[in-house]
Amino acid sequence: MGVEKRSEKRSSAIWHVAMRPGKRRALPDTAWGQMLEKVEKIKASIRAKVEHPFHVIKNLLGLKKVRCRP
Repeated sequence: MGVEKRSEKRSSAIWHVAMRPGKRRALPDTAWGQMLEKVEKIKASIRAKVEHPFHVIKNLLGLKKVRCRP
């Protein structure tokens, strides 16, 4: 959400932003829609694998209420 508004977007980084849940539910039941659903599932699994270590480290250091800001 809002990646296009950020100044970092102008860099060479490629952003893979997950689709909003409402848009994801509204995907058509076609081959294209099913392919998009698989892509969204892959993005969600990557996010889960990346966020878990950060959660563990924050708990170990006692930083539960601190949020990571880019």
